[in-house]
Amino acid sequence: MSGFWNDFQGAIRSLKAAPFFAFTATLTLALGVGVNVSMFSVLNGILLKPLPVRFPEEIVRVNAFPDQRPLRVSYSDYVAFRDRNGTLSGLTFYAPQRLRMESDGFDAVALDVEMVSGNHFEVLGVSARIGRTLQAIDDSASPVGSLVVSNRTWQSRFVSDPNIVGQRVQINGAAFQIVGVLTDDFRGLTLPYNAEAWVTWNGIGEDGTASAQGNMAGRLDSGRTLSEARADLRRIAVQLQSERPAEGGSHSTTYAVDVEVARRIPTFLAQGLGGVLAYGLALAFLVGLTLLVVCTNVGSLVLGRWEGRRRELGIRVALGASRLRILRFLLVESLSITALACAVAIFLAWGASSVLATLRVPGVGIPLFSFVDLGFDRRIAAFTVLAGLAATLIFGLLPATAISKDPARAVFSEL
Repeated sequence: MSGFWNDFQGAIRSLKAAPFFAFTATLTLALGVGVNVSMFSVLNGILLKPLPVRFPEEIVRVNAFPDQRPLRVSYSDYVAFRDRNGTLSGLTFYAPQRLRMESDGFDAVALDVEMVSGNHFEVLGVSARIGRTLQAIDDSASPVGSLVVSNRTWQSRFVSDPNIVGQRVQINGAAFQIVGVLTDDFRGLTLPYNAEAWVTWNGIGEDGTASAQGNMAGRLDSGRTLSEARADLRRIAVQLQSERPAEGGSHSTTYAVDVEVARRIPTFLAQGLGGVLAYGLALAFLVGLTLLVVCTNVGSLVLGRWEGRRRELGIRVALGASRLRILRFLLVESLSITALACAVAIFLAWGASSVLATLRVPGVGIPLFSFVDLGFDRRIAAFTVLAGLAATLIFGLLPATAISKDPARAVFSEL
């Protein structure tokens, strides 16, 4: 351990003696790693990061396709799935809407609202930052509906008013009372919308849930598996199919039901966006090649620098340094450059994420990455470390191996 510490101190002194090389190598490598970290942060936010709910591994999407239509289930059928299943501890019903909100002292504004059943947040395990979330009691008919707003809406629309709970607003002309503010990390279940508020179905429109069409998500009961839940809900779908024709009309619905672990992009949507995801993965591959090119350039700088330091290398050999010791010293110096570059890369990636968060879909106005949590987490930290180690192997190990292959050459070349 003392030998490594001595090599580290020597590497720092060596880099201080060559500030231009240290700056150029660090900045070049930081740009390459930073671009890769930025790309990974997007892929991580879309594909890998779990939903910000309690025990996210228990949350499932129930993808029910009535008459081959994606994810549009009637409220009455939702109630049947909710009440008849024996594998889910809870099942929620939700759908996105673009609604108009008016409040005293503020201009009217259009919001991305999720219409949800009253048990929505209880099933998901999402808590309120201020006040409370919606509850099953909010499903009951009332002249004033209950409304929960996102943390961002609270900050931007209500200027972080600590007394927001109890305030009245109008949504599409219906009266609502704000009962709570959610935590900042929850943005809803519907891509690509970044939900700004949540209301129950009975508060909008004259017919309440009579014509409601939405999506379903649930929580697996203790000890239950995806396959059990899938078989259970398909059994209910068969029951509904046999019951509805007797009622006549549009209720004769044929369901194709699947159950999957809830992620930010459902499987069926990922398949539908296959071309987009393939493009993203191809872009990630190209970005990875960029890191390879950057590492090759930095490796050339390292190799050229050591070619100009033959005397120093020769002195080390004359003092008895073995090839392994020289190789270790070169790698420690490369690791020092990598560590500094990764720190700069994280800062650059953070800046890039801030820029990405401001991008909007042309002609639509929806933030391009509004539904993606680009925040730093352990996956991004692990990727940064792995990218740094890979960079060290490419630009550090190969030149170091070449330089240390014949240490004696460094001595005789100086004679």
